[in-house]
Amino acid sequence: MDSSVYKDFLRIYTDGSHSPPSSFASAAYFEDLSIYQTLSFSRRYDVLTAELIAILQALEFIRTFLQPQSVVLYTDSQSALTFLLSDRPVTHVRTVHAIMEHLLFLVTPPWHLRLQWIPLHVGIRGNGIADAAAKRALISSTLVHVTPDSATFSKLARSACISHWNAHLATTLPASHFGRFHSDSSEHPWARYPCRDIDVAITKLRLGHTGLARHLYRLGMIEHPWCQWCP
Repeated sequence: MDSSVYKDFLRIYTDGSHSPPSSFASAAYFEDLSIYQTLSFSRRYDVLTAELIAILQALEFIRTFLQPQSVVLYTDSQSALTFLLSDRPVTHVRTVHAIMEHLLFLVTPPWHLRLQWIPLHVGIRGNGIADAAAKRALISSTLVHVTPDSATFSKLARSACISHWNAHLATTLPASHFGRFHSDSSEHPWARYPCRDIDVAITKLRLGHTGLARHLYRLGMIEHPWCQWCP
């Protein structure tokens, strides 16, 4: 696909993989050297973390073991590349800064480095090998501890708290009348509208606490529960 653009470049493919709920791994495949590296993580992260660490491990290998040359690094993670373009990332700060430090070194002559996005699962051999290597690493017994930055740790802690709270709600809500309206702590679809009046109106309708005849009748404020316009 790039025989003309990257004809004389060393080609490297990176990929991240996960197996819910807590197995994550990354891989970097060096096509011209016929070798690959993998990492399995010792704690729960997200797919973006795995993709970024795959890029980081490839850059570390390039800088440590290779002589200055032209290199193209392929990834099928468009989100990872977009994240690297951010001036001030709010998460994955430690990993992004490590990647940027390597990039600043590797784009300086005599190095010539390019990052290239490729579509997922379109039959590119190198990408398929990197994907397979990352999946095999998911069952590896050798785990690597990667320390998250504070923002990433806060995100993971919040996710764990929400999961714990939802597990608790799953056993308590069915025993109360609120079980008719909630199954977990996620937002209701109408709560996503930036209009409190709509949110309040729909919530009152679902709970039955409205100014409609049926509710007013239950409170003993009117003589019958029928609508005066359409009985």
